[in-house]
Amino acid sequence: MNSSKISFLQRLSTNIILLFCCSMLSIETAKGQNLTLRFNDASLESVLSAIKKQGGYNFVINGTLLKESPKITVSVSSVLVDSALSAILQHSSLKYRIKGKTIILTKREEVNTSINVSQENISLSGTVVDSSGATLSGATIQVLKTSKWQGSKQTKTGADGRFTLDQIPADSRLLISFLGYTTRRIEATAQLDRIILNRELSALDEVLVVGYTTSTRQDNVASVVQVDAKDIARQNVSDLGDAIVGRLPGLTVTRYGGSPGESPVFDIRGQNTLSTSDNSPLLVIDGVPTNNKIWSALSPQDIESVSVIKDASAAVYGARAANGVILITTKHGKKTRPVLQYNGSVNLEYPTRLLRPLDSWQWATLFNEAQINDVRLPDGNIPQEFNPVYSPQDIQKFRDGSDPDHFPNTNWWEQTIRTPAVNQLHSLSIQGGGEQSNYFVSASYNNQGGLLRNVSNKRYTLRSNLDFKVNSNLNFGVDLSGAINDTKNPPGSTVTDLVETPPIYANQYASDPSKYGGYFVGSNLFRNPYFATINGDYNKSSESYVTAILRGEQKFSFIKGLSLKGTLSYFRNNSAEKNWRKNPVIHTDDGTYIRMGSFDGASLEQSTEMTDNLTFDAQFIYDRTLDKHHIKGLLLYNQTKERYAVLGADRYDFYSTAIDQINFGDANNQFTSGRETSNSRKSVVGQFGYRYDSRYLFDFTFRYDGSSSFLQRWGFFPALSAGWNIARESFMKEQLASGRITMLKLRASAGIVGNDRINQPYGYLDRYSLFSNALVIDDQVEGEVLLRGIGNTSITWEKEYSYNTGLDFEFWKGLLGGTLEIFYKKRSDILNTPSGAFPFTFGAAPPYENNSIVSNKGMELSLSHRHTIGGLSYTIRPNIAFSSSKIISIPEKQPNELLVQSGRTQDYYGFGLIALGLFQNAEDIAQSPKQLFGNLQPGDIKYADISGPDGKPDNVVDQWDRTRIGKPSLPRLQYGLGADFNFQSFDFSLFFQGVSRTNLYYSSSPGVAFTPFANTAYEHHLDRWTPDNTDGTYPRLSFGSANNTQQSTYWLHDASYLRLKSAMLGYQFNNKILQKAGFNSIRCYVAGYNLLTFDKVDIVDPEIGGGTYPLPKTFTFGMEVKF
Repeated sequence: MNSSKISFLQRLSTNIILLFCCSMLSIETAKGQNLTLRFNDASLESVLSAIKKQGGYNFVINGTLLKESPKITVSVSSVLVDSALSAILQHSSLKYRIKGKTIILTKREEVNTSINVSQENISLSGTVVDSSGATLSGATIQVLKTSKWQGSKQTKTGADGRFTLDQIPADSRLLISFLGYTTRRIEATAQLDRIILNRELSALDEVLVVGYTTSTRQDNVASVVQVDAKDIARQNVSDLGDAIVGRLPGLTVTRYGGSPGESPVFDIRGQNTLSTSDNSPLLVIDGVPTNNKIWSALSPQDIESVSVIKDASAAVYGARAANGVILITTKHGKKTRPVLQYNGSVNLEYPTRLLRPLDSWQWATLFNEAQINDVRLPDGNIPQEFNPVYSPQDIQKFRDGSDPDHFPNTNWWEQTIRTPAVNQLHSLSIQGGGEQSNYFVSASYNNQGGLLRNVSNKRYTLRSNLDFKVNSNLNFGVDLSGAINDTKNPPGSTVTDLVETPPIYANQYASDPSKYGGYFVGSNLFRNPYFATINGDYNKSSESYVTAILRGEQKFSFIKGLSLKGTLSYFRNNSAEKNWRKNPVIHTDDGTYIRMGSFDGASLEQSTEMTDNLTFDAQFIYDRTLDKHHIKGLLLYNQTKERYAVLGADRYDFYSTAIDQINFGDANNQFTSGRETSNSRKSVVGQFGYRYDSRYLFDFTFRYDGSSSFLQRWGFFPALSAGWNIARESFMKEQLASGRITMLKLRASAGIVGNDRINQPYGYLDRYSLFSNALVIDDQVEGEVLLRGIGNTSITWEKEYSYNTGLDFEFWKGLLGGTLEIFYKKRSDILNTPSGAFPFTFGAAPPYENNSIVSNKGMELSLSHRHTIGGLSYTIRPNIAFSSSKIISIPEKQPNELLVQSGRTQDYYGFGLIALGLFQNAEDIAQSPKQLFGNLQPGDIKYADISGPDGKPDNVVDQWDRTRIGKPSLPRLQYGLGADFNFQSFDFSLFFQGVSRTNLYYSSSPGVAFTPFANTAYEHHLDRWTPDNTDGTYPRLSFGSANNTQQSTYWLHDASYLRLKSAMLGYQFNNKILQKAGFNSIRCYVAGYNLLTFDKVDIVDPEIGGGTYPLPKTFTFGMEVKF
């Protein structure tokens, strides 16, 4: 084929492609000149089509250039066309020229400009502006060196944004930069009317998940906070709760122990209801409300973001959202080449803090002292016939270890705890996609060893998120995920046994190590915490989770911006628990033996639980931008049904300990139980939003909910939000252009949120219980059905009235940013039983009534500081949150004014006496008000007389002197400080987390020594009151002094703490050698978790208290590999 034919075919193909593009771009004539574009890895053709629709422009471009153009990622709002084109083509080899309504796109070297130049050098001038057309003062224009010119020349723009450069090479290129804006490289020309710099993506551009929609931070009017995948990945923890603790102002993450696989408890903005009611938030994953039990099955590596909605905007989620909403978005595919990623780490875990036990001789000395104190006569003398349990010779044998079988010194903690516990975490994912489909597929494995022997958790997860573009108007998605959580523990309460077993009992006998000893509590109950972890007994639980989500979206071309979305989701959780006890033999030091359990043979307890949830929703969505006006709307129908079933079976006296199957137990010694419940909800949701120039912001939401929990099924719950971005006003134009103020937004919200998550679902029905062996009639044992509770057909929705005001700001191009929030909530019609309204002889629980009101108010402040100094970039993010809860009204008949709850705060630990210290002598006791809690001795706790039956002090300390004491166990003040640093290939991050206005209460062991069934003492009990140590911090020793065990302020301890929650140092390998070997990048890191704690408790970890599984301190070594 000759060259003329080839040239003809090239021109023909070019014209055909150009004609096709023009036809695509001629669908609709746009209104106005301002453009709003949001594309991620889109083709140039689709981006140009959007410009045509919005601005009415025609394009001329070579067909080959159109095909070969790289993917475009751009996000601009209400900008001129040249600003939009500069953003689109900033990383492209294309140039543009505008002639009227025609835009010509050519290669850079094909752009013809008239330049008045000499043979070697030129002089030029120009103006630097931002995407809105505002001039930028102080922008730097630098002449880049070339192979022929090695000089140095630069200048800055003046107050009007203009600059001039004289005598620079004609073929040179210019580097234009300005803090907070994307740097541009352009060719030097003699006529530069305007050089447009686009603002770098910042916190203002962050996309927030809010309800069923998304919003940029700049346009958001809801009270919502969010952490993204990057922040989550930096924590490198196996539980998602540990990754977000302290990072989201207003969200409290509480752990009651550090056992592997144990999930935390969440609260949003403190106590929103009565302390006896459900205060947990609603969990929503990928837009679908989900059972909170799935939390422990989530792999942090699969998470794209975690958002928390705290104000009335939660109304869009309706019946279960009154306590706030946690939104989790999992990762989906992107229009990129496939990226295979492996994350792997090994964690070494140590206890953050352990109790410090006494040596056996110290314990025996204190035991004798407690005995002496309890037998002391009123005159202070000790009966002559009294002899302590442990003689001086016994105590010496404990001390010197001469007879370890009968006088051992056993440190149960040291023998039972194993360190380090090893935790392995591995995940593998592949992510990618194209024009027609995107995918994210992942699998993970987590093997967490315990600090106790025979304790472990293994988690397996699998996720597949697929998105398909069927045609230009139809999208379809399938999300499938599954997880298995296998947990193993010793049966019973091994940690409790650790706390309560004295050191004077042998673990293994020195004379015969095959025999194990322990502590005989009574009633055939024996404790040996070490033996319980190795003897083959176990408590195994296996949880499986399956979630399937089908999504579809149909766009309607006849109404631009209108689409129909549908979602069908199914969630199922199955769990099985198996508790196997062999009932082994334990030996005493005299050679006899006792079984650890109550039966002669082994016992097995098994149970299964099932929870499933089917949810369907269909929604019409309208989203349209017209010039500076952005309108969005939502009309949704939602229906959900949830079932729960449990079945249990126990058998005892097994014939053999070799077979742990329930059919091998004694059929004459068996028990069964089971029940099943279900609930349903239907809802209609409406949402309307309007934005003008990202300046005036408005959202209205309503939800019409129906719930099976009430006879009066339906409730209407509206919410309204509005915002004013002052920084977008014309009088702020100079501040905005200079970057001194980039956002200054006021917002407010008010609304009503319904709640049907109540203590007694179906409370409108009478409740009955079946007792199988209740009566004997004619010598026959008969069952009986008894009325357990009275129903109330009038109960209805609890209602929360929520009010929130907020200020969002960003100054000096991100050097200082933040959010200040003030909120007030009032929960009315809280379901509660009327206190004192029915006598104890009534015979059934009284009916629930909508009879209580609770208010909650508080403040939250989060700040950010971003900066770059040379090659170092860093971000610092402090936050603090405070809340206070009050009972406005609750029915009660309380004769003691100090114990009245209505009109009083809920910010207290409980009711108790006010401790004044310790009695120092008999005279002190005699001159003080009479305390009616048994015989008093010096060293006992002295209480304040603050009231009496007539409300005045009566010189008697009794129950009339009980009042509110302490601060609540749920912290009312929490704060955090995160810092991220990046320098070349290094990254370093750390995060501090703290709480205040909270107390721990030492009501029993390990706080109190020698309590019933916990016959032990610890190192802190050495500083007890004695005649020679009258400044002791602990009362005189006793076996259960009635006076000293009264609930009082004496046992309250400040549980405030500041903790270095996490720290990580990483290094990214990214060079040509790796790429040749098939790697995109490799990052190695070391990290720590729960590293340092500053507190006043000292005895136990302040985050979890005492008597629970220790919280681990973790050291991590890991890597991230991308192929």
